[in-house]
Amino acid sequence: NTCKTGSIGVADPKSLAWRYYVKLDPTSIAKAMWVETSPDGKYAWTSSGDDLLAFRSSEISAKNAAPSGSVIKPARTLSGALKGLGGVTGAVFWRGKLLVAGQKGAEFQINSIDTANGAVKLEAGQTLSGESEGLDSVSFGGGLLQWQIMPRPWPFPPSYLRPTLL
Repeated sequence: NTCKTGSIGVADPKSLAWRYYVKLDPTSIAKAMWVETSPDGKYAWTSSGDDLLAFRSSEISAKNAAPSGSVIKPARTLSGALKGLGGVTGAVFWRGKLLVAGQKGAEFQINSIDTANGAVKLEAGQTLSGESEGLDSVSFGGGLLQWQIMPRPWPFPPSYLRPTLL
């Protein structure tokens, strides 16, 4: 994130046309890689390093639209909830828990996190050659949980890294 500005973008739910974005407190998060709304609609969850952050959905509004709107701060922080999980690339709420997908090298995992207390439980794991991209719950292809993994030969760097040429 070269601009050092973490934000959440808002699009029209029908047309997906861009509406606005809201800046996030840079002391809490430099870049939002994913965001997932809680089942009750009160919070928008994301991650920063090893921490889970929850922003009030009511603050992700046109009145706080950047660049002139207020920077919003996390309403809740679960410090260290993601420690040891590797990079989180997507999340979805499922049966009351937040499922987060990510990877450490060739080890891919989906972990559930209880947003009340930060308890973590491994739900699924696989060794693959690829790049974890996102997670969603949708009835499609015979399943309910869809995990997007982009194939790539291992051990080459992920597509989002710029290799150093010698």
